[in-house]
Amino acid sequence: MTPTYTAANLLVAPGNSADPDVVVEVTPALAQWEHINFQVRRLASGKQWQFATQMHEMAIVVLSGTISVTSNRGSWQMGGRPHVFAGGAYVRSTPN
Repeated sequence: MTPTYTAANLLVAPGNSADPDVVVEVTPALAQWEHINFQVRRLASGKQWQFATQMHEMAIVVLSGTISVTSNRGSWQMGGRPHVFAGGAYVRSTPN
């Protein structure tokens, strides 16, 4: 049965993750869908985060600041906005 979405069950409050760097997280179990995980993550300057994507795709959207990314596909810098209201978000696909 396909779930019915309403304003009440679409709202996911911040603070629902055990990870203190995660502002908000939506998992397939929480959203009652099959595939997509979503996180808003805040990292202090110089802090690192690792994640093994395995066979899954990953998209990184930098809301503010600059990050360095290292993967088995290469290393690159991305971002640059001072805050979320300073233009569009910076998104980069995996380098070929």
